[in-house]
Amino acid sequence: MANNAHHHMHERPALLLTRPQSSAEAFVSQLDPAVMTGVTVLISPLLEIVPTHAAIAWGGYRGVIFTSAHAPACVADATRLPAYCVGARTAETAQQRGWDVRLVAQTAEDLLTQVDQVDGALLHIAGAHRRGEIADRLSARGMPTDVVVAYQQPEQPLSQAALDLLTGPVPVVAPLFSPRTAMLFAEQIKSAANLHVVAMSAAVVEALGDITPESVQTAAIPTGTEMRRCVENLLSGATLP
Repeated sequence: MANNAHHHMHERPALLLTRPQSSAEAFVSQLDPAVMTGVTVLISPLLEIVPTHAAIAWGGYRGVIFTSAHAPACVADATRLPAYCVGARTAETAQQRGWDVRLVAQTAEDLLTQVDQVDGALLHIAGAHRRGEIADRLSARGMPTDVVVAYQQPEQPLSQAALDLLTGPVPVVAPLFSPRTAMLFAEQIKSAANLHVVAMSAAVVEALGDITPESVQTAAIPTGTEMRRCVENLLSGATLP
């Protein structure tokens, strides 16, 4: 691979986003426009977000937990209950929809250590697929926490345009935010020769399995901001191997 490293730079890399449409669009909108000049952006969601319209009986709950920005968006009736959020975008979405955001933790693990004892039960408003067993772990610590599934995340295949991009001549930068999307992505791609992955965590890299991208970078901390920084670095050519 090393002998063609110098040829990469003549061609602006492409950016492939596999997050649900709304998350992908939000991510792109926050990237530095100067870096994005001449960069082809392709969004091919591997997961769709489908609200379940679950009826929630609010009585008895003293707070809610949101671990994804999709969650507050899928709850029709925001209450003024305290909201404990993972991620800046999740907190922002919750706030816009009228929740009283009390905590913004970087990761689910941080949330578990930072939530103070709440007088009463908590409700984790989540997707059908979730990691971290937050409700179980809080309940075990004496904070009874229930889970309501507010949305499903059915899988979607990569678009033909995405598959074509990945087998084409242009280097492709692909940020991957969850082990589930990394696994779905790895299962569908034929070639990883021009692929530069930015992974949110070590678990995401692990989920890629046997595929060998040209380069893999793991975010130093698992935040959207750090993911953007890594992607901008790659797109600006500063660190394309």
